[in-house]
Amino acid sequence: MYKRAVLWLAPLLALTLYTHLVGLNRGSSDFVPVGRQQSTAFYNFHPDEETLIRAALDFTDPLAPPLTAYGTLSLYLLKFALIGHAPVDLDTPQDAALIFTKARALSALISFSSLILLWCIGCRWWTPQPTALAVLLFAMSPLAIQQAHFYTVDGLFTLCSLATLYTILRATGSNTWHRYALVGLLIGCTGAVRLNGLLLGFILLLGHFTHTRDLLSNKFAPFKLPALAALIAILSLVAWQPYLVSNPDLIWRADSHADFAFSFGIARGTALQTWTLIDVHTLPYVHYLTTLLPQAVGWPLTLATLAGLLHIAWRGDREPRLLLLWVVLCFLIVGGLHTKPIRYLFPLLPFLMLFFADLCYKLQPRLGLVLAVVVALSTTAYGLAFAHIYTSEDSRIQAARWLAEHAPANAVIGLEKGAFTLHKLIDGTRSGDLNILTLFYTGPYMLCGQRADYLHQRTQRFEHIALIDVNRYRQFTAVPERYPVAASFYHQLTAGSLGYEQVARFKHYPVLFGIDYHDDHAEPSFLGYDHPTVLVFARRDNFDPAFAQWQRRIAQDPHCPDRALRNIADALNNNDLPRARRLVEDHLAISPTSQPIAQLLAAETYHRLDLPKLAEQARNTYTRPLVTSLRNSPTLHRIPAASAASLVELGLPDLALAMLAEGASESVFYPLGAMSDMADSYIAVAQRLLTNQHLDHMERVLELSTQLYEKPAAYNTLARSAYFYENYTRARAMWQRSLSLDPTQKNIRQALNQLTTETVP
Repeated sequence: MYKRAVLWLAPLLALTLYTHLVGLNRGSSDFVPVGRQQSTAFYNFHPDEETLIRAALDFTDPLAPPLTAYGTLSLYLLKFALIGHAPVDLDTPQDAALIFTKARALSALISFSSLILLWCIGCRWWTPQPTALAVLLFAMSPLAIQQAHFYTVDGLFTLCSLATLYTILRATGSNTWHRYALVGLLIGCTGAVRLNGLLLGFILLLGHFTHTRDLLSNKFAPFKLPALAALIAILSLVAWQPYLVSNPDLIWRADSHADFAFSFGIARGTALQTWTLIDVHTLPYVHYLTTLLPQAVGWPLTLATLAGLLHIAWRGDREPRLLLLWVVLCFLIVGGLHTKPIRYLFPLLPFLMLFFADLCYKLQPRLGLVLAVVVALSTTAYGLAFAHIYTSEDSRIQAARWLAEHAPANAVIGLEKGAFTLHKLIDGTRSGDLNILTLFYTGPYMLCGQRADYLHQRTQRFEHIALIDVNRYRQFTAVPERYPVAASFYHQLTAGSLGYEQVARFKHYPVLFGIDYHDDHAEPSFLGYDHPTVLVFARRDNFDPAFAQWQRRIAQDPHCPDRALRNIADALNNNDLPRARRLVEDHLAISPTSQPIAQLLAAETYHRLDLPKLAEQARNTYTRPLVTSLRNSPTLHRIPAASAASLVELGLPDLALAMLAEGASESVFYPLGAMSDMADSYIAVAQRLLTNQHLDHMERVLELSTQLYEKPAAYNTLARSAYFYENYTRARAMWQRSLSLDPTQKNIRQALNQLTTETVP
């Protein structure tokens, strides 16, 4: 038996060794951005991997772990593997490369261990041949190969669930308390990786009570063994994560992405993020089966595994039924979430492979053999092609190298923020932030014309723009009805209609024997971790007229409400209140949530019509989610200014001032840096008020900005306004305050010196 097992496992392990170990040090490079005093560099592009590594290196207090989004078992395991390293080691390229390689080697070891456990589970049913098929398919699936190359919780969760289920299959039907104790220990460990691992307790209960008749004659009562397992599971979970008892508030805290509650909100869709926009129009459950599973394993294996799953469900054997229940429970949880990353499928893959192997084993021998060979060959080819990605330099490094060689030395390169960006690869003196993320936070609160103006201001200083297709492009273009300007901007940029021309493209496809597996439309994270597309654009002489033409076109976009909002504002400014009410109610009936500014206009309309209940309802519809967002995320401080700027453009400065005052009242929740940025945004609104000749409103806005954070620019503008109205005493006071904040302002000092006492009335 053992000889046959070795005979079947040896070639599988040899093949797996290559696909899972090749390129574990990927990211080490001889490319160093200009200006950095080093000979080598290390680049990593998997945000979860870096988060876990940094958390493990910082992990010193089990009662207050650096992150709770994932369980602490993954941190303990990684910290053990990184003994001797400190967080500062990540600042050195050589040390960072060593740390990441160690973490990835641990991930590869976890992957190998999962294959062994899958073999053990399969051999409980069949001979080595069908078991070897299941192991081969799992090992060669592209998703498994990718997971082996990065340290994430998904691989460890899969390993723990396999170990737990194998132990459950051995424990149920027996009367041995130590096996149930071991099951409880493993359930606690699985829950300490991800809390949904505690659902394995239901699998244990089902397996246990299917053997109740056998257990009734035993001295142990039917409930004692599962109770023992439950007790040990709880103790095991608390041992790994004592903060669940000592400080349970950490679970409900939602201050950052590292917190469980925050991450759970993102997964459910209650806290929409840029990287979750891609999932807005996807169907729960269906998207996994029709799109993500084929990307993870290929279409042949997808159809084969689904057929195997139906076969197992129809047969109804006890042990396969337990595994099927686990697959169904996991899928019911992750499939219904708003966020649908492909990696959520990974813990299900080994069991799907077993189900297909069982189908092949039960079919007519020749038919089963043909089916097994076809699926095995196609999956192996896809896996080997995918492994080839790790033999080449990352496309982002290649793009940065090209820019260093071809972009002029004084050229400013526009980059995007985000997990998969080029920021690490471009020297800060040569790069600028496109900062399109502002449109994500403030977009619904701004007129489309304002958003287009903002993009023009950002892009006009960039000689080149480097775009990662899965970083922002795919997200915004997925929801043009919510972000019409951002979606149109990316479409027109890539089409060459904005005065930029594509001059370079970098992409690595899975390739085998010269045949490429084109996966440009795969799930963004699946591409972004190791093989995204990088597009480089160069600005041409027709930039300004091309951009102006686009700005005129965007005003006609059916998703832009500018024309409707201007009509409502015109009716208000002309005091045509019945018309204003009709227009605003018609607009909200068509688009009740996409344009919050319309709620403000509705509130103002109802207020002037002396309809206080309707006015309060409309205003609360705008302010309640805004205030909640402002208090939970100081990064949203730009929203009041964005709304106010739109209201100024609509000719409603009083309403704009009210919004700014309300935003300023929430500033007590902000850190100092956010208040400084907020003051800058208020000053920008004041400049817009000045342009529109609303001088009194301008002064009040500037006074609000100084309450937030004192800026010389605010005092200088107040001084010039006072001087214009011949209030020289106030002008002198404002300039003096400005100089106290920044004594280097020679022009202001000169103006102050010219303001003598004789000039004061």
